[in-house]
Amino acid sequence: MLGRLISYYKIKNNLRLPQFKLDKLINNKFKNIINHSYEKIPFYRQKFDEEGINPQNIHSVNDIEKLPLTIRSEVQQNPIKELISPDVDVNICGTRRTSGSTGVPIKLFVNKEASEIDAATWNRAYFENGLKYFDKMAVIRTERKFAHKNSIFKKLGILRREYILIHQPPETIFNQLIKTKPDVIQTAGSLLFNIARQMPDAKKINPRLTFTSVELLDEAIRETITSTYKTELFDYYSCEEFASIAWECKEHSGYHINADNIIVEVLKNNQPVEPGESGEIYITSLNNYAQPFIRYKLGDIVKLIDSKEKCPCGVSFPKIEVIEGRDNDFITTLDGNVVSIVTLGYMLNRQIRETEGIINFQIIQEKINKIKYNIVINDNFKNRELFITNQIQIVKGCLGDEMNVEVNFVDKINRDPSGKLRTFISNVSKI
Repeated sequence: MLGRLISYYKIKNNLRLPQFKLDKLINNKFKNIINHSYEKIPFYRQKFDEEGINPQNIHSVNDIEKLPLTIRSEVQQNPIKELISPDVDVNICGTRRTSGSTGVPIKLFVNKEASEIDAATWNRAYFENGLKYFDKMAVIRTERKFAHKNSIFKKLGILRREYILIHQPPETIFNQLIKTKPDVIQTAGSLLFNIARQMPDAKKINPRLTFTSVELLDEAIRETITSTYKTELFDYYSCEEFASIAWECKEHSGYHINADNIIVEVLKNNQPVEPGESGEIYITSLNNYAQPFIRYKLGDIVKLIDSKEKCPCGVSFPKIEVIEGRDNDFITTLDGNVVSIVTLGYMLNRQIRETEGIINFQIIQEKINKIKYNIVINDNFKNRELFITNQIQIVKGCLGDEMNVEVNFVDKINRDPSGKLRTFISNVSKI
């Protein structure tokens, strides 16, 4: 914990660096990680050699398009010894594992300094958004992400964390939150939404701040959380490969990219998009010398805000405007177009949000002309037949009369290993 606090003080002032100083910092880190990847990582040496790339000809981030892209399947198919530096002792590295929601999980290694910077980066955004040193934060997540519980800071009442397992029933978590009385809650938005829907006394939970991450946060969930708990909500965009990628500031007008840790590209057909245009996000890590990723396709669709637009909060980092989700978070319409679940979700799910007795739900697009709902209900739910009829009408009204709709009532919908509840899954190829 001490190392994380020291790292925080090292990086906190980067938020408001003048642009020329920020550019210099990024370019130096970029050249160092590229040279290291070529010299020490067999996977990247081979990729560079195949493309005829000499790292000595990579002078700044402006040269990044000369480098080859990296896709997840390449990482999955290569043995770990091809992906990590021989100079790194994996026994003292931090380890992470992707959830496997888009395929076979990937085991990741992060050197100690990079792990400390990752943790400090989370805290930097938390403090920027109002976290105080003596706040008690309830962290609701999977057990493998629990930090050491008996730190000296906790004994001193500083940076207190109370850890709660996310895979428990909402009622159990609610009771733990009532007992804990946190100033801040950090968890997946869907969990707090479900507690708000299921627990009549949900308003007794009243954190000053709520930090959500892990899942795609739609406006309906955000509105329910803020109105129920009377809290200010900040959403964070992250993944296992790169930890914290971007975060909302107090302006709530986009997500600041942690530009001193990663380089973000938004590409369409492998070419940079214009500001305001949607594209796939590719990320290059700047700190992880154990297992670097260069121009790695994450699989999410985002929009880039024009970097000339300075955020009123004063943070120098560029922003992404909208996180529209993974490429399998898009509905394919009958005419072959793809539409973000963020765009259609509010309409498709409005009856679900408004109907008493619905605990949880999941939408699966099984075919281009078939949508399936899995619905978890309790005893307060009434009139299944009317609900099914209305839901079919809603879907057909949004997606066309030829769309087939199946509604199933199930006992449970499981979260994935990372704690994420996937409310939408598409099995339709976008090619």
